[in-house]
Amino acid sequence: MVLIKGAFRNRSFFYLARQAKKAYYTRMKEIIIPLLNEELSQNSDEIMASYDLEGTELEYPWPKYKPRALFTGIFIAAGIDGIACSFCAEIPKNKTISKHEGHKEKVFEDDCVELFIKPAGSVIYYGWEINTKGFCLDYRAGCGEKGKEIIFSTMSEPMKEFDGSPVISGYIEDTIIEEKITFDYNWKSQYRISTDIEDEFWYTDIFIPWSDFSLPDNFSFETLEGKEWQFTCNRIDNTGMELAKEKSLKSSAKLKGTPKKINPGLQCLIEGTDYPSFHQSRFFAVGKFQNYDKLIKDYE
Repeated sequence: MVLIKGAFRNRSFFYLARQAKKAYYTRMKEIIIPLLNEELSQNSDEIMASYDLEGTELEYPWPKYKPRALFTGIFIAAGIDGIACSFCAEIPKNKTISKHEGHKEKVFEDDCVELFIKPAGSVIYYGWEINTKGFCLDYRAGCGEKGKEIIFSTMSEPMKEFDGSPVISGYIEDTIIEEKITFDYNWKSQYRISTDIEDEFWYTDIFIPWSDFSLPDNFSFETLEGKEWQFTCNRIDNTGMELAKEKSLKSSAKLKGTPKKINPGLQCLIEGTDYPSFHQSRFFAVGKFQNYDKLIKDYE
C-alpha cells in the first residue's frame, strides 16, 4: 500500500499518481476515517495535507449515468472539532456549469460535489451539495417513519412543504425504493467551504463541526475510535451530459434519427443497488474511525 502525502498541496499529484498506478485507491464498503488530534475548522485542507492519508476514488456504479469518464477523488478525516472532506475533480478545459449563485438553491442542477453523513444508530443523514462557485444546499433527511417523526418534531419554523421557489426551504417527502425520506431544508449547517479551479481540476474542501450532528452532550472525538458511521461522497457531472447531448444532436441530424436520452454523470461511494439515486442510505459506504497514530503503526 502506498499512501498519498500532501496531495492537496500539490493538487495534480493525486490524479497523476492514480494514472501511474503508484498510489493506493480503494473502492470498498468500509473506508477508514483517521482521527487527527487537530482542530480542522481553520484550514482543514492544509492540516490534512501534512498527514499521510488515503485517497479514495469515486466510481460510476450506474453505466447509463456515465456520459464521460472523469477522475474524482476524496480525502476524509476527523479532528477535535469536526469532520473534513477534500474533493479533487477532473474538469477538462476548466469547463463547468454553475448557474446558481446563492446558498440553499438547486445546485444539483450545476456541476456539484456532495457529502452525505449518517451517524451510527441514527435514522437521520445530513447532506451538503456544493457547486463550483462554493454555493451549498445543506439539509438533513429522515429515513422511514421514525426519521419523519424526528424531523417534524425538531424542524424550525416555518414548517411548510417546499413550494418550488428558487431558494429551497421547508420540507419534501419522497419515496426511494420503498423507503420514505423526509428532507428538512430549514436545517442549517455551520459548515466552512473553500473551492477553486486550477489546471483542469476543481478542488472543494468542506469542514463540518460535530455540533451539526445530534450527538450526546458528553461527546468527544476520542470516543469515535472504532465506531462506524455511514457516508457517501458524490459528484454530478452535468457538463458531461450537455456535451454528450450536443454530440448526439449532431449525430442524429446527420442520420435523421431520434437522439438517445443522455443522463448526467453520477459518481459516488454507493454500491449494491441498481437504482440511480444517491439518497439510499442503506447502501452508503461504512466509515470506520481509527486513531491516526495507530493506523500508521499498523501499516509499518
